Amino acid sequence: MSEIIELKNIEKIYNQGKSNELKVLLDINLKIERGEMVAIFGPSGSGKSTLLHIMGCLDKPTRGKVYIEGKDTSKLFDDSLARIRREKIGFVFQQFNLINVFTALENVEMPMRIAGWSKSKTRERAVELLKSVGLGERLNHFPNQLSGGEMQRVAIARALANKPSIILADEPTGNLDTKTGAGIIELIKDLNKKDFTFVIITHDPRIAESAGKKINIKDGKISR
Repeated sequence: MSEIIELKNIEKIYNQGKSNELKVLLDINLKIERGEMVAIFGPSGSGKSTLLHIMGCLDKPTRGKVYIEGKDTSKLFDDSLARIRREKIGFVFQQFNLINVFTALENVEMPMRIAGWSKSKTRERAVELLKSVGLGERLNHFPNQLSGGEMQRVAIARALANKPSIILADEPTGNLDTKTGAGIIELIKDLNKKDFTFVIITHDPRIAESAGKKINIKDGKISR
């Protein structure tokens, strides 16, 4: 395996007025190998989501460097960071973040449309992805016609649309009942076996049991 994400001496500090700093992340050093499934744990306010946003180039650290597939992202301008997010990273959110006026098929097509894929290839891949997550019969359903588990499957299919090597997931089972959450975990495990790298923020002990690596965050630091 090779390193697909590397964080070096990451700090994230927010200034909240004169002489008042909020230190969210402190001296984070972390390597994630290609093909790993990594679970990140920690109490609310520990810095987990901030860490995920920095890994995904959605936010920049105050100090330190983030390497994606060996590339130092601190040297990149916004358009290059956007390209990394579009081509290298897929995002899955607890709230699904589907567009309500789009069908499942259209939601999955959207990232490919933004990336400039042709209409025919976009449609073909979106259908293939939805079938692969068990929603071949729900292509033309809108989010309000889908269950929570089905919406999360659409969100996962959308995350895979541009063939990213990294999937970052923020509490992917957080809004789901136990049985539905178990189905999403099995789907993630199956995708991980196909060499997708997963980094998952979670409170779900079942994900911890499935992950090859567990990272605990407490008070902005990796807790050993």
